[in-house]
This record gives sequence, structure tokens and C-alpha cells, in this order.
Amino acid sequence: MKGFLVVTFAVVFVVIQCNAQCIVEPVQPQSPNKLPEGCVDKKNVIHKIGSSWNTTDCYTCNCLSHDNKVYLSCCGRAIRPSGFDEKHCELIFDQTSCTYSVVEKEDHSKHCSFGGVVVG
Repeated sequence: MKGFLVVTFAVVFVVIQCNAQCIVEPVQPQSPNKLPEGCVDKKNVIHKIGSSWNTTDCYTCNCLSHDNKVYLSCCGRAIRPSGFDEKHCELIFDQTSCTYSVVEKEDHSKHCSFGGVVVG
């Protein structure tokens, strides 16, 4: 049974990594021939190169440097269940923890089963 759980966890982890919704964009330098000092987020906060942070809209972002260029990379971290009975069940999203729950429409204390997940 433990082996089955380990394999199941590994498969889910790989699926999550492969399906992660990511955005990668170059950071424009302030002046020619000079690397940016970091990445600016949506709230105009500067993050140092090599740093990572979580956003309030459920993304994990990284400020990366490669080949004398700086990049901002952000990937969704909310795992959305799919493949559930939509007639009797619904998704509830918790913005604070970036998690979904699948619950019965008539009784939110009862959880529903689901068949897969989508990240982002």
C-alpha cells in the first residue's frame, strides 16, 4: 500500500510540474549595456536576482539571470481538481492558501471525489 501511495504521489507531482501555467518574460534594462538590478512585480516591488516569492494571486515567481539577461518567471501554484460530478459538486477556492476543495453543493462539509488536477 505504501508503494502505491509513493507512486501515486510521484505521478501527481510530475503531472503538476508538466501542466504548470508559467509566464517567462525578459526584464528590460534601465540603461543600455547594464543588467537590471532585479525584477519588478505587479506591486512595483523590486526583487533581487536569484530571489523567489509568492504572489497574492497564487503564483510563485523567480528573478533569474542567464546569458547576461534577466528574466521574470512566474508559475501558477493553485492545483485545481477536475473530473468531478458537476451536477452535485462544486469547487470552492481559498485565496489565502491557494487551494481548491470539491464539495457537495447541498452540504459543503462533504467532500466529493475527482479524477484529475490542473495547475494554474
